Amino acid sequence: MSDDDDDSAFNESYQTPNEAAWINNLAIRCFRDVGDGDYIAARLALRAGLASQFLWSGLQALEKYLKCILLLGRVDARKVGHRISTALQMANEKLELGILLPENERKIFQHIAESEGDRYLVSSLHIFEHELSDFDSLVWRLRQYCVPLDIKHYNDPPSKALRREKVASIELALQGKSSGGYILGGMVETVLAKNNHPARDGLVWRNAMFGEGKPVLERSGISGFIAVNSPLYLHPEIARTVSQWIYLPKGAVEAFETLAEAKSE
Repeated sequence: MSDDDDDSAFNESYQTPNEAAWINNLAIRCFRDVGDGDYIAARLALRAGLASQFLWSGLQALEKYLKCILLLGRVDARKVGHRISTALQMANEKLELGILLPENERKIFQHIAESEGDRYLVSSLHIFEHELSDFDSLVWRLRQYCVPLDIKHYNDPPSKALRREKVASIELALQGKSSGGYILGGMVETVLAKNNHPARDGLVWRNAMFGEGKPVLERSGISGFIAVNSPLYLHPEIARTVSQWIYLPKGAVEAFETLAEAKSE
């Protein structure tokens, strides 16, 4: 076959992406790929012993993965915000994904969810050493669903039957080794493939899912446990006054006032 024949065959098979294809592309680039960056940033933060930054970046990663899944399935997620528990419930109910988290992944998911995007140490926080490997496992699981599940070709009409078939394949693959869960074209995979990538060291460090590391933390960064008390926990009596100048979550002032009363007894 000549070069002209090759070009002709390519031109005949190529299709101009339709609107749905570009929306899927947006979901992957703006949510899954950016979420991958947040995931690596979370690992780097914890390696440096920055627990608050780990929780925030970890929340951002999980939020973006779930919003990617919802957008690929054309589920309205405009009101989800940082409520990742709501996002996971929507994915399971509206897309019938049936994502079931093992106990260790469920605990770190709930831990991050309960932080509610607290970037200002409104609430006290803590991190256990095992939570990094639990987080890696959780991310590996959620990323498997961050691909178009209801089509084969990018211009195909969506098929619920195909989605069920792909979900069943994912569930089977999740029972095996993480090496079977890499995503073609994923940002994490791109970083892994480049030994000189500046983010690679932070990704593979002590990462049993994406790398060669052991699923434990070395003594640099975090050793066993990190805990930080919120100033509002230590002095809850200032909550109502402070609320005149900074945003506090709904019900926080009342909760701190109750705490202040209990401490004064």
